[in-house]
Amino acid sequence: MPYELISTLSTPRNNDQSRNYPVIFAIHGRGSDEQDMLQALSTLKDDCIIVSIRGPHAQGNGYSFFPIIRLGSPEIDAFNEIVEALMKFIMDADNKYPIDPTQKYLFGFSQGAILSMTLALKMGSHIRGIVALNGYIPKHIRESLENKSVKAVDISIFHGIADQIFPVTIGRENAQYFTDAGAQVTYGEYEVAHDISFEEQEAFTNWFRQRFI
Repeated sequence: MPYELISTLSTPRNNDQSRNYPVIFAIHGRGSDEQDMLQALSTLKDDCIIVSIRGPHAQGNGYSFFPIIRLGSPEIDAFNEIVEALMKFIMDADNKYPIDPTQKYLFGFSQGAILSMTLALKMGSHIRGIVALNGYIPKHIRESLENKSVKAVDISIFHGIADQIFPVTIGRENAQYFTDAGAQVTYGEYEVAHDISFEEQEAFTNWFRQRFI
């Protein structure tokens, strides 16, 4: 089924209409929403355009992007559909917002991290870089023969040492997978469970600012 994705746009307060800005597409976790991701990226709101995307499925008091069969295993058809919808959304953004098409970044937590890592593999050099917090790469994506090269993609993976949902070993496996694929990988572990710590926020804020032009 086609998805009409809902999103919230944040632009720099002193918006220079003569320039195109870096853009971060923010993808939230299961049961959360787009406002949570805007809050996580609040320190960057004057550095770039942020497009925070809402998952299409109601989930508790929030939303989700795809259903799961069990923890760690998405329903594959639904997962592939949302990946296709997000790819189209990201590519169509060139015609909607004053963005630099060479400076597209993804930021995701949990389900959003799963999708950010998947989109890096499916879109390759159309994405400049990603920050993925506390997620995993689905098995069918890891084993796909249709993945694009990520040698031109900067990958930043952060994981909570005390994550009770996705153990920290998964974060290490994610980092190794992208390293083996030739990506430029930054990896960090933080004293936090399935959440975003202040230290992580500082780290990914600096990571983005070092790459914005």
